[in-house]
Amino acid sequence: MKGLKKFTVNMIVGANVATIILMLLVGYSDRLDPTVHPVLSCLGLIFPVFVVLNLCFLIFWALFSLKRAIVPIAGFLLAYSPVRTYFPLNLGTEEKPNLKIISYNVAGYSADENGKRGGGLQGALDYVANCDADVACLQEVTLREKDMGRVGNRFPHVSSQYLRYSGSGVTLLSKYPIRKKELIEFEEGCSQSVAFYVDVNGTEVIFVNNHLESAQLSLKERSNFENMVHGAAKGEVSREESQRLLVKLGARNAKRARQVKALSRFLKAHKGVPVILCGDFNDSPISYPHYEMSKRLTDCFRESGNGLGWTFFRNAIHVRIDHIFCSSHFVPCTCKVDANATSSDHYPMLCSLKMQGKTQK
Repeated sequence: MKGLKKFTVNMIVGANVATIILMLLVGYSDRLDPTVHPVLSCLGLIFPVFVVLNLCFLIFWALFSLKRAIVPIAGFLLAYSPVRTYFPLNLGTEEKPNLKIISYNVAGYSADENGKRGGGLQGALDYVANCDADVACLQEVTLREKDMGRVGNRFPHVSSQYLRYSGSGVTLLSKYPIRKKELIEFEEGCSQSVAFYVDVNGTEVIFVNNHLESAQLSLKERSNFENMVHGAAKGEVSREESQRLLVKLGARNAKRARQVKALSRFLKAHKGVPVILCGDFNDSPISYPHYEMSKRLTDCFRESGNGLGWTFFRNAIHVRIDHIFCSSHFVPCTCKVDANATSSDHYPMLCSLKMQGKTQK
């Protein structure tokens, strides 16, 4: 019996170690360039699975063999960076914010698959007009003249960039004067990034509003994605569907990678200038686009948010794909996702920042 017990314990320890190794490989997979490794770049999507498994091991060892709890604890320490990126916990700051922004994909003028979407564009604009923000970065929308009455009193300065390939665009609403805008050119895809140059109390701040390449998954593909993430795919057909889905996701990841490289070139050319970069990245916190932006800017949710912060919670996909980054001219004070806003298939991300002296990261 002692031999059997020892064998069983060793097997469980081995399984725990294997889980940790996979958690690390997946957690640091955001370093992989999707243009070179398109399918492997999808690994970050399943990172929460291994975090939960390691947490289960921690609970198990705490109940039955406390000394072995060091194994999952060591795993979390080794994976500290991706765990904090995906699930940050912050106690707050004493800094006093002087700039509030919102990033919100308002889903344009279309309805959802059921023909409705909790208030539509008008509901989203009403929400933005009452959110107490100084600057609002909106995606999947180009404001028409009839829409301006809903935001005009709150945001006297408005600038939109229409993208003819997608039939939509991005818009910046601001309390501060918008001096000019600049389209950041992408080689391909129905996506866009636009730099808006805003005079914030005498300092020029560049707000880069982004809507990067979408995965463009059908309802069936979204269901297959849920099965893949939860390990529920069974049978040859399901495996084939999962493989096909991974190939499609990988191809979209490669497009986003090329778009992010264009963003990186823009940031490099404007190094030392106050920048706030935000929008719908269509990618998770464990992804190449997020990693590339984090090398140059600060992830506001990571530094001042709490929890999972899901900004997209529809059709079996629960993930934070909207992000706000800032240069070192700013200190993130708070960052949260409002899951009570139901006018779009995205939730808005709201962030308060303290604008400080001109320093470089």
